[in-house]
Amino acid sequence: MSSFAIDDASDCPVLDALLPNDTSVHLIVHVRGDWGAQREARVREAEERTETALAYARSAAFRTRFPGRIGVVRMQTDGAVPSVVASVFAERGIEIEDVSAKAPEDGPRCAFCGRDKLLPEQAAMTDGGWSCPSCFRAWTLRTQPQLDTPRRRIIIPPWLLWSALAVLGLLFLFAVGNELRYLTHMNRIIRQHIPSQ
Repeated sequence: MSSFAIDDASDCPVLDALLPNDTSVHLIVHVRGDWGAQREARVREAEERTETALAYARSAAFRTRFPGRIGVVRMQTDGAVPSVVASVFAERGIEIEDVSAKAPEDGPRCAFCGRDKLLPEQAAMTDGGWSCPSCFRAWTLRTQPQLDTPRRRIIIPPWLLWSALAVLGLLFLFAVGNELRYLTHMNRIIRQHIPSQ
């Protein structure tokens, strides 16, 4: 399978490069800077740029330019990111690649994009051979397309929620009051039938 970098990312200016192969396109976003000292700024930049890249991957412009391929976002950094940040981006299906990390000499090569010297935690086995995290994400979306559909959320307007809670509260108070009246009535009847001495 072939892969080559395309510098023309004019369709999506937040991208640093596009790396297409036969089945997917890696949308490369390079977030530069110190994640330790400038954590908030780096996280904000990474979120904005990756959200834009994800939107581009789902756009008509992407489908026209790369028909039949899946766009996956790959964020490159100049150093390790905090583990919390890495897990949040991983949940969104975004690979974080630390370009400063030393690659093993005997690491496997991705069968889809040709990226070689993968770290053991990067390499995943598919029916087409070893894959890097980005190609594995694309392979997963190709074999299980329902994973890429956004989850439907029911959004209840606050005024409706508070109105419903107020009505339920009033119904509860009415039910409690009614039950207390019934118990008081039953108490009177029982007292009337108790023989007095």
